[in-house]
Amino acid sequence: RHYVFRYCSPTRRSLLTGRFPTSISSVQPDGDKLCSDFLPLAATTLGEKLQTAGYVSHFVGKGHLGYATTDHLPIRRGFASHFGFLAGSETY
Repeated sequence: RHYVFRYCSPTRRSLLTGRFPTSISSVQPDGDKLCSDFLPLAATTLGEKLQTAGYVSHFVGKGHLGYATTDHLPIRRGFASHFGFLAGSETY
């Protein structure tokens, strides 16, 4: 089963971790209550699982998984490289 949220960040977190959005975000997006802008460091990503299995993966596109510290960046979450944006919205 695949589940999505009306906002992209929880859906992206769900895809990359295999967990429901409600188990990753502390606050659910609803009106003025937005979800946190980072994927918790305790969550294991698809990139980390692939890296453990000997694969090299690259992250292309909008990250929006958080950049509170350098440990939150895609290149520290199992991806060999990242080409794209870090924030949630960009003006192309």
